[in-house]
Amino acid sequence: MLRKQLSILVLSLGILCLAGPVVADTLTSSNSLDVLGYTSGQTTSVYAGWAATLASFGGEGSGFTASPSFLAGGQMFAITGFTGSVGTPGGNGYGGASGVPMIITMPNLATLTGLELGLAGTPSVTLTLSDGSTVTTGPLSFGSGADSVTFTSPLQIISVEIDSPSSGTGLWDLSWGTADPSKLPAQPQPPPPDDGGGGDPSSTPEVSSLWLMGGGLLGLSQLIRKRKHLLN
Repeated sequence: MLRKQLSILVLSLGILCLAGPVVADTLTSSNSLDVLGYTSGQTTSVYAGWAATLASFGGEGSGFTASPSFLAGGQMFAITGFTGSVGTPGGNGYGGASGVPMIITMPNLATLTGLELGLAGTPSVTLTLSDGSTVTTGPLSFGSGADSVTFTSPLQIISVEIDSPSSGTGLWDLSWGTADPSKLPAQPQPPPPDDGGGGDPSSTPEVSSLWLMGGGLLGLSQLIRKRKHLLN
C-alpha cells in the first residue's frame, strides 16, 4: 500500500514538472489605485485557475488568420501591428515582429474585466484600463509548449499592447470574461475623508495662542495711552 502511494506521488510530481511553473502574482496600476490578479505559465494550469476567478465567461477566439479583426464570444476585437499568420505551439496565430507592438482594441464592454492571452516567445504585455491607467508585466519567458498569461481587473480593460523587444512573438488565443469581485486581490484603501476643517490644521492658531496675542495687544494699548497722558 505504501509503495503504491509513493508511486502516485512521484507520478504527480513528474506531471507538474512537465507542465512547467505557474507564476501567480498581482500587478498595480500606474496610478496606484487598482490591483490586478495575474498569472502566467503552462496554459492548462493557468487557464483553469483563471476561469475559477470569473463571475461569468464571455468567450474565446483562436485559430487566427492574418485579419485586422477577430471574434471572441460574439464580440469584435481589432488588432494592429501583426506581421501575418504564424504557427505556434498552441495553434495558428498572429505573428509579431521584434520591436513592433501588436495592439488589441477591446469591444467597449464594462463587463470585460477578465482576460487570457495565449502567447509564444518572450513578450511583455501592457493593459490600458478604463480610467486611463496602465499595467505592465515584465518580459514573459515561455517554453516550447502552449503558454498563457491571465488578468483579473477591478476596472474595464480597454486595450492590450504586446511587445517583444528581442525576438518575435505569437498570439494564438484570447479569452475574456467578467472577474468575480470577491476573488480580486485586496485593493488600496481610499484616503480618509476631509474632516471639514478646510485647509492645513497647522495654519490655524490654537485658542491659547489667541489669548496670548490678545493679552499682548491689550497691554500695548494701555502702555501707549499712559505715555500719551504723560506727554500731555
